[in-house]
Amino acid sequence: MMNIQVKGALINQLLVYFTNKLTFYSLSCYTIMKSKIVIIILLAVLLIIFVLQNTEIVIIKFWFWDLSIPRALLLFVTFAVGLIIGLMVPTSQKGTNADPE
Repeated sequence: MMNIQVKGALINQLLVYFTNKLTFYSLSCYTIMKSKIVIIILLAVLLIIFVLQNTEIVIIKFWFWDLSIPRALLLFVTFAVGLIIGLMVPTSQKGTNADPE
């Protein structure tokens, strides 16, 4: 009879321990998700403000082309092209030599 009570108490302690761990994990995940949502909303609001303040049409002249686009679109395309070029350029990895001899 005593053995059954000890096993029951041990199982109860394990359940309490893991329940507390799962509750902490759930709360920390919830906090992280909540902070990510706040950051995404903040960035979206900043993007909307940026676009609304840069609606002026600019003329781009390149050889024989004339292109009229909003300034915000021009800045976004410039950023995207720079990002793509930056990702395509190989990076040097210093300190990868195992034996410099």
